[in-house]
Amino acid sequence: MTDATNASQPTFGFFQCGNDTCQFRFPAETDNIRAKNCPICGTRTTLTTTETVRHLPKLQTQQTLPLVGVVDNVRSLLNVGTIFRSSDGVGVQHLYLCGITATPNNPKLTKSALGTEATLAWSHHHNSLAVARDLKARGYQLWALEDGDRAISAASIATMQIETPIALIVGHERSGVDPELLAMCDAHIFLPMNGIKRSLNVATAYTTVAYLVSFAMTAQH
Repeated sequence: MTDATNASQPTFGFFQCGNDTCQFRFPAETDNIRAKNCPICGTRTTLTTTETVRHLPKLQTQQTLPLVGVVDNVRSLLNVGTIFRSSDGVGVQHLYLCGITATPNNPKLTKSALGTEATLAWSHHHNSLAVARDLKARGYQLWALEDGDRAISAASIATMQIETPIALIVGHERSGVDPELLAMCDAHIFLPMNGIKRSLNVATAYTTVAYLVSFAMTAQH
């Protein structure tokens, strides 16, 4: 008997190349005819294991926090889409997309946003400074993800008592947050790095800090 709840869900399998010198192993939908041959050497593959993709049930109500994101001049569609998906998961109320930051009107953004661009509130603005001034007037603290003399470690967020709404700000992948916007911020946050690089990808950094803020906020309720 077919499970009606999963009848429309794709079934994935892991295929393995039959060439002993290759043995390439990869996932694909079981009815994908391209998976019958190894994409590396062309040898016939063997379907080893299968699994039906199951989706968790949606929550009846979505919880949002007093947290918004300001995404200023982020050029990568992949990064912006990832920020949408992370913001949805965290419970961000609104994304303010500024400058050259792409909006969901660009269909390529949906590849990484995975539907969250249709459910998360967002707006586009020409000037991030005007957005920042408005948010401050509405009682938000502005936290910028940026290294520097004023920056505090993101690790300290876990023990903070956050009593005001927070606007989490990220900037251009190469030049960082606009200096005039930085000057308006109440806090600069950095992620300690142990490797040769001084920073993470902007979407990864945003996701990390947004979750730390959400944990601190929810721990107080």
